[in-house]
Amino acid sequence: MLPIETGAKETLDFLLGHLPSRDTRLLEVGCGRGHLTAMLADHGVSIRAVDISEEAIEETRSRGLDAVCADFLQFEDEPYDVVFFSRSLHHIHPVEEALERADALLKPDGLLIIEDFGVELADARSVAWLYGAESLLQKAGLLICESDEYRMDDDHLARWKTYHSRHHHLADSATMRDRLRERFAAKPEERAPYLYRYLLDSIEPTERGLAIARHLIAWELNLIAAGALPAIGIRWVAVKSITLLMTS
Repeated sequence: MLPIETGAKETLDFLLGHLPSRDTRLLEVGCGRGHLTAMLADHGVSIRAVDISEEAIEETRSRGLDAVCADFLQFEDEPYDVVFFSRSLHHIHPVEEALERADALLKPDGLLIIEDFGVELADARSVAWLYGAESLLQKAGLLICESDEYRMDDDHLARWKTYHSRHHHLADSATMRDRLRERFAAKPEERAPYLYRYLLDSIEPTERGLAIARHLIAWELNLIAAGALPAIGIRWVAVKSITLLMTS
């Protein structure tokens, strides 16, 4: 396993706890390079992946996986048992149209699963930990790319906001939550660690790098449990039928 795949493994564990069965027909929206797609396929899930990036789709297909390069808002197919937004919903504008398309692609009583994050939920503690960890790994020679220099007196929250301002129409968690509840019967949201994901792609692809990636997840989880960091990752599970939700 590569360091980048530790995040996919955490997502896999979450998903497998909610899928109706292992032979579920699932659409993954925003597959990236296909790490999670491959893991789901290995577990017997009948999966099709969609992403707007041709490069990402080429890499996913190179794994022997069913992947389609398309704008999700225009994507059409036979209905699925599950539609899963893989940390992608915040990028799709407008959110309500993305959820409308997901609704149209689901079977009656189909399941919508969303893994995402709240960009507005990160506070000064969050970003100080993230950029401090990044700087520490860089100084230890464990990153495969250069990061910005970390200084204790930096305005790290401003750096966070500047980084995310490059993405136009980035939906916040409240917008996603409100639009979801307008169309689907959603179970109570789950919170999850998320900051560590910003570092995984930069960690050296070695056994040592894998151990570091696993440590970062555990470290963030422990800080969340202690109340020292907010959990900015958010997961929603929703169904088309409110009857199904009430009896599950």
